[in-house]
Amino acid sequence: MSTPVPLPTMSDLTRLLHLGLCDTLEKAKDAEALKEPYGRPKIMSVEDVEEKINEESSDSDSNSDSSVDSDSDSDSDASIDFTYTFGFNPLTHLGMFLKRSNPKNVAARALQRDEAIQFLKKRSEHSLRQLSVKDEIEGIVKKRITGIVQGPVVSLREEGKVYVWCKVFKTGRLVCEISKGPEKSPDDIVQFVDVIPGREGDPLVGVVKVENLQSDTEYRIKIGLETEDGAFRGIEGKEVVEATFKTLVDSDERSEVTVNVGSLGGKGFGGKVKEIAEGKARPLLLLGNVVPPKEMMAVGESGEAPKGQLKLLRDHMSKAWTGELGAAASSLPLFCAFNDATKGSDDLLLNEELALSKSSSKSKSKRRQTQSQGTTPSVKAFSEYFPVELVKKPTRHMYDSVPLSIHAEMYLLDTRCGFLGGNQAKWLTGRLESSSCKWKVIAAASSSAYSRQIDQTVALIPHTDEEELKAQAEAASVIQMKAKEKKEKKDRSSSKKKKIGGAWLDVEKFILEKKITGVVLLTSECRSFGVSKTPWGWEVSVGTFVEEQHPEFSSSGEEQMPLEDGGGYIQLKVSEEGGLTVKRCGGKSDGLEVEIKGEEANEGEENKEGEDAEEKKD
Repeated sequence: MSTPVPLPTMSDLTRLLHLGLCDTLEKAKDAEALKEPYGRPKIMSVEDVEEKINEESSDSDSNSDSSVDSDSDSDSDASIDFTYTFGFNPLTHLGMFLKRSNPKNVAARALQRDEAIQFLKKRSEHSLRQLSVKDEIEGIVKKRITGIVQGPVVSLREEGKVYVWCKVFKTGRLVCEISKGPEKSPDDIVQFVDVIPGREGDPLVGVVKVENLQSDTEYRIKIGLETEDGAFRGIEGKEVVEATFKTLVDSDERSEVTVNVGSLGGKGFGGKVKEIAEGKARPLLLLGNVVPPKEMMAVGESGEAPKGQLKLLRDHMSKAWTGELGAAASSLPLFCAFNDATKGSDDLLLNEELALSKSSSKSKSKRRQTQSQGTTPSVKAFSEYFPVELVKKPTRHMYDSVPLSIHAEMYLLDTRCGFLGGNQAKWLTGRLESSSCKWKVIAAASSSAYSRQIDQTVALIPHTDEEELKAQAEAASVIQMKAKEKKEKKDRSSSKKKKIGGAWLDVEKFILEKKITGVVLLTSECRSFGVSKTPWGWEVSVGTFVEEQHPEFSSSGEEQMPLEDGGGYIQLKVSEEGGLTVKRCGGKSDGLEVEIKGEEANEGEENKEGEDAEEKKD
């Protein structure tokens, strides 16, 4: 029930009349009613009337026959149309304005608008309900025709082998046909399995095992149920359920795995976000703690390779082409792209954060230029590549979503040294589960990665939702109270160890359990995320070695890395034995090459050296 509108006071009426007079004068000015002929048609004088009559009579004489009588004059006089219309009426306009501006009429129009919106909303909900009922009916009809209640579900467990699971209405025989295309060919694989009842109350489930499939290949699957009574005719009766799947990558074909490397601090991040927004991106891959670009430049200039780091690079690159990693890449695209985490990066980040706070009084363009000159990727990311404007000192529980396109949405989190708060984790898992976008980008970074001082002000990011704003305000007050109570700073390394395996692993576990695909994690908090042991079982460190674009390793195992100074590029080549060749092309030290051989080659050289030593002894 709507609340009654209060009666207007004398001041309200005076103000309304003043506005009406102002509007009337504006309309009168637009209608040219403030000067002659004051908005009316021009009044014709006697001379104007006679001149018009003569013009009409001359025109009629030229068009008519030679005989002209007095009736023609009367006809020409009757054809002249004398009209007179009133022009702008100020009283009428003022009255209509006061009527429209009456508070009761305004409230009535608002009520009508709200009722219309509610009506349209109910109609849309009803239409969506009708569509859902239509889909349910079609699903029930399809189940009744094919006899398959649920499925097919394809499980990619081993290389070249899949398991197809189905739940059926009644006992019979499942027929599974797997092909590479829509048309039949001699290479099609057909498998049969009998569905027999188990214990009383157990569902009727059939599992078809298909072997000898090609790796990294897309297949089409048709599955149908055949019964003895003819109720379900299976594939021959075209009563089938169809699906598609892609097989895993074989470990013997490791060089065919496509690897995308992105950097948060360089142009690679902007290019990757653009690809995601266009719906063309592939999953990012976590590569490991490999050599940064500057150290790769030192290799080419000095000719002396940091053997320990290059060996680490070779080891992690060989791990990147394993069948286990390819299996995860094909089944669930949940991968990470990190910046390199070298020693001293924390101090470098701290210095740039201090410089950032000192330059707060500068203009936005100057501050952006100051931030871009540094080498810390996170500062560059906040100043150049994030599509949102962050507050200077956000709270630990800051979270927000940014729509990139109809295909992608970004979830921005302030992790505070890799610490993910409970509210953040709850909000993030809810958005990931309810999102209808193909790509879900999690941008986790820390704009203020160090402990707060006592009485330090905490700014809030503006939120339209009052509940989120209230939660952030409460979190800010808690942070300030803790800063006052605990004056002694805690060791960052110990606090990180406590947080590792906490909320972030819960989010990863949630993504795996819900089978959410298209998740991309972008972060500069390299050593704080506890990802040295990933959910798929292989051990890697975090880092990236490319800051330009997002290159791909080709099937030949070669890759080119542009140098920061523009003087050529670094060429990487991985041999079949697992060795790595680093060569500088262009620039001052063109042609310098460093080769790190694989384990098999190293073993062969050791054996050869041993034989040479024995020959010398003899």
